[in-house]
Amino acid sequence: KQVLVAEIISMIQKTGKNTREQLIVEFIHYEFPIHDEMMGIGLHLSQDFIGGVLDDLKKTGILKGKDSKLKVTI
Repeated sequence: KQVLVAEIISMIQKTGKNTREQLIVEFIHYEFPIHDEMMGIGLHLSQDFIGGVLDDLKKTGILKGKDSKLKVTI
């Protein structure tokens, strides 16, 4: 879950803002690269799990905005 949170924050910081739907689609089947390796770790996550992580990030104040315009506050 920590790796997913870090990737979500990184993605939103790069683009400025994302929609909840974009993030869920991006992370349902996602491969996290392993630095200095030619491989990665593949994750297959449910929409509910990703949505729960996004909800937790909003509750803790790390994300703000409506689902159509999520922004990082840190």
